[in-house]
Parts: sequence; C-alpha cells; structure tokens
Amino acid sequence: TFALRTASAAETTQISFTTMLGSEEAALSMMDELADFAATTPFELSGLQDATRQLLAYGFAADEIIPMLTDVGDATAALGTGQVGIEAVTRALGQMQTKGKVSAEEMLQLTEQGVPAWEYLARAIGTDTAGAMEAVSDGAVSASDGIAAITSGMREDFGGMMEAQSKTVAGLMSNLSDAIEQPLMKLRESDAYDAFASALSRVVDAAGPFVESLLPH
Repeated sequence: TFALRTASAAETTQISFTTMLGSEEAALSMMDELADFAATTPFELSGLQDATRQLLAYGFAADEIIPMLTDVGDATAALGTGQVGIEAVTRALGQMQTKGKVSAEEMLQLTEQGVPAWEYLARAIGTDTAGAMEAVSDGAVSASDGIAAITSGMREDFGGMMEAQSKTVAGLMSNLSDAIEQPLMKLRESDAYDAFASALSRVVDAAGPFVESLLPH
C-alpha cells in the first residue's frame, strides 16, 4: 500500500508539472532535479515538490526553482521553521512576484518567519530600514529587485545551513525517508503499476452497478 501510494503521488506530481512546464520531458527533469536536491537537504521530497508547484504557479521559471529553494531552504533550516517556513517564505515571494512590486504585506510575512527582509532590502537599495519602508510604501521597489535583495541576503546569512542540518539525526531520518520513497516513485513506470491501474479502473466501473444490484427495488 505504501509503495502504491508513493508511486501514485509521483504520478500526480508528474501530471501537474507537465501541465505547468508544458512537456513531460521538462516535468521529469524537474522531478529528477528535486530528488537530487532533497537527498542533500533535511527536507523531504514531497514538501519540496509542493513548494515547487507553488513557485511555478506564481510565475517563476523552471530554472529559478532550485536556486530559490536553496536560499529559502538554507534560511528556514537555520531559523528552525522547517517545511512550514518554506511554504510561508515561498508564498510571500510568490505574492510579491504576482503583484510586480514589493509591498509591506509580504515583508511582514517574511519578518514573521524570522527573515530580516527589511534589512536586506535597505542594504540593497542603499538606505536604512525607514527609507526602505518609505520606498515600498511609494510603490517604488519592483518585485524583481525585492526578491533579488531578499534571496541574496538569505544566501549571505544562511548559506550552507541545509547541508549542515542534513547531517543531524533529524536530517538523516528525512534523507532515509527520501532514499526509500525515490525508488518507489519509479514504480509508476512499470508494467505492474499499469496493470494495477487497469484492474482498479475495472473495479471502479463495476462498483456502482454492483452496489445498485444489492439494493431493494
């Protein structure tokens, strides 16, 4: 059951990535990249796949995903916010991307996760925190500049923290989970999985009429 659920989840991810990236080849490439990435981080592959879907939905390009997850993952590993932190930080950056400019709302979300976003932005645009807040209030900071400032700041402060965390007991347990799940994900490509899916489809087709046949008429 665990193997089939794992393979089924991978199949669902492949379908969603194919839709978002425009081809099955790009989807499989992204899944392989994430698998390699997960193997060196304290985060589980399923959570990284969810974060990737979120970033793609917000309009980030495929080649931006791993670098951004690296910066976000290092920061959340250092801050101890884990998968919840990854989701919150990627959501804030994604909303910023969608708006096309930096807003106080997303900066607050980042600050609540322990990311000193105002400090990073102020340093990048050559002012102090008050000046950065004023620039954001005036709508003068583009999303691209803001995101670059924040990810660069996280990289400078927290770079390499995922690798360090992956060597802890918790990180090793996460990597063990990934090591078990990743081969099982390949099960979706096997003849046995196709046969199971075909048999399950026949069961689904027959279930309704069978139940109806048991009901009193």
